[in-house]
Amino acid sequence: MIPSSHRCRFAPARTLPLLLPLLLPLAACTPLTAYRQTAFVPASAPPAHFGAPLPAGTVAASASVAGFGVTEPMTALLGVTDLESGLDAAERFFPVEGDPGVAHPALAFEGDARIGIKDLLELGAHGSYSAHAWSARGYGVLEIPGDGPLWGLGGHVTLGKRWGWVGLGGTLDGTVWSVPYARWAYDGPAEYAGGYALGEAVEWYALEEQGRIGVLRVSGTVGTSFHVGLFDSAVGLAFVPDMSNRGFTNSSVPPVEWGGLSLVPTVDLGLLIAPIRVGVQGWYATGAPAATDRLATGLGVRGQVEVRGKLKRP
Repeated sequence: MIPSSHRCRFAPARTLPLLLPLLLPLAACTPLTAYRQTAFVPASAPPAHFGAPLPAGTVAASASVAGFGVTEPMTALLGVTDLESGLDAAERFFPVEGDPGVAHPALAFEGDARIGIKDLLELGAHGSYSAHAWSARGYGVLEIPGDGPLWGLGGHVTLGKRWGWVGLGGTLDGTVWSVPYARWAYDGPAEYAGGYALGEAVEWYALEEQGRIGVLRVSGTVGTSFHVGLFDSAVGLAFVPDMSNRGFTNSSVPPVEWGGLSLVPTVDLGLLIAPIRVGVQGWYATGAPAATDRLATGLGVRGQVEVRGKLKRP
């Protein structure tokens, strides 16, 4: 590792543009801030169910597997052929002071139960679990020690109405997330503090604090349902607050903070052969990169199996 008191600079020869994808990663650098911190936060995603509520007296339980398209922009360097675009790709990839320090899940297991109270109202509860091994981090973001998972529990209420084969609904979703986090303090040579270093400088940081924090996230979704024959599908738009933080900082700040608001257009395609419904969802969080340009998390897909039934009247 080669320390530097200034922002890392890159000046490859203009006559070697094709070598940029190889040269820039070798010059990767990180800021030597007083603190670094990492939080394992959920990606911005729609709820497992949206659109018109279940018919009155209908109960349902489902299990889902959700995958998130977590990518690092290092892949953008592979297509670099000129100096300007190469420097731009480098600036997106390498962290600076104030950038987020988050890990996001690439995979999560989910489950929920819901009931149609009246033809206009549905209530439900849900949970989500993602193991530490299924997480991804951007360059320079330190790994949280141990193998603590990210999990959340919550509920939702849906109001809406059906008219024959089409329905409309609005869903309000609240989930309490148990977010693992860790904070490190700079423990390297004093003369390099506040500067930049080539590499991630992991060995110059000492673990100062580690734990969990509970975070309530409330999101809303509006959707249109379609039920024609065996086909039971929906399209919707979710409004999801992004979880973030300041992972490279010179002051003590909260491990989790709110970022922007992601708009998440979603398509849900399902096949209902009573009492089983099999479906798949796909979405893109337009507010992404929700965490940082160094860890894009916009794309997502969810596979789901649901069992439905009718409550027996006494």
